[in-house]
Amino acid sequence: MSEKRSFLDKLCPAKPVLDVVPCVAAGSVLDIGCGNGEYLLRLKSIGWQCQGVEFNDKAVAICRSNGLNVFHGDLISANFGSESFDFVTAHHLIEHAPDPHELVSEISRITKPGGSVLIRTPNSESLGRSWFGSYWYDNDVPRHIFLYSEKNLRILASEYGLRLDSLRKPVKPKLVLKSLDYKLDNREAPSKKRKIRKYLSKLYIPAAKLSGRGDELFAFFTKI
Repeated sequence: MSEKRSFLDKLCPAKPVLDVVPCVAAGSVLDIGCGNGEYLLRLKSIGWQCQGVEFNDKAVAICRSNGLNVFHGDLISANFGSESFDFVTAHHLIEHAPDPHELVSEISRITKPGGSVLIRTPNSESLGRSWFGSYWYDNDVPRHIFLYSEKNLRILASEYGLRLDSLRKPVKPKLVLKSLDYKLDNREAPSKKRKIRKYLSKLYIPAAKLSGRGDELFAFFTKI
């Protein structure tokens, strides 16, 4: 017999898988900042022809040990041919880029006309950021150089021929707990290990969803 679900679990169901997209025939995908290749392996398992770009040498070694074709370095240095990929992804990368125009321009150049681009990045207009201000965990100063709202991400992408087709704003209650630890200068047990705080953080999910101010921008663009 399955365990009974709590009221909050019913109110805040498990989030759907958002980032695995259907494969196009003989489709090629590039994951920029691919880490250990977990995401690429998921795409490969459904038929995508996968390539990656990654700075970290240990992560590159893991990718290659799993049969993935990964360039060790940055996107510009990889010097891919124009219109090489049907699908280009950048997961939590653009906020680290000192020149986002150069990055998005290059993404557009290597994407085929009609191809897709997925950009994931923290939402500068999230409900959590409005609550915690400078203590919001995903400010992540100084690693995060720029933060993006729906509006300025759309404007930036449109300058390089990328049309926003769909946008989701996932909610991450763990950010509330981490931000609370920052705010309280908590040096003891983290809030994520305190049952009452962890339970109450689930209330953030419907609040953020109803306000349309989730913690992340999950944006799909089409190269026009």
